[in-house]
Amino acid sequence: MDTLNRGPDPDTQEYGLKRNLLTNKRLEALLESVFGLSFHEVYVTNIFPFIKRGGISSHVPLRDAARTGLEFTKNELEIVKPKMTLGLGRVSQKVLDRIGIQHIKLPHPAARIGDTNTHEVIWHQRISEAGRPFALLA
Repeated sequence: MDTLNRGPDPDTQEYGLKRNLLTNKRLEALLESVFGLSFHEVYVTNIFPFIKRGGISSHVPLRDAARTGLEFTKNELEIVKPKMTLGLGRVSQKVLDRIGIQHIKLPHPAARIGDTNTHEVIWHQRISEAGRPFALLA
């Protein structure tokens, strides 16, 4: 049985995400350790916010991600007006580059580059290099 037949996931419904996923746990830890912020204090969106074939890690062709970035994400970010935009992973970074959104390029929390501490070092380094304030939203 698929998610649509089971109804909404209570965790996703209450928090807007599946808190038990390793990627989300790592992202939450990084937001806390690097910015001192929780998920509730930042605006998080997805370059490709639609249901896709396959599993959660299934590939989305860059042309499809770029199209949704241009049609949806660019407008979404213009409405939200974040003080800082973080591009997590290569696909989101390529799309943000294509649609002209300035961002700090960071490894995706699911990237296999090491543990949370390794990610934290890279985040601090790249954010410092960008010379941006440590606030995510207006």
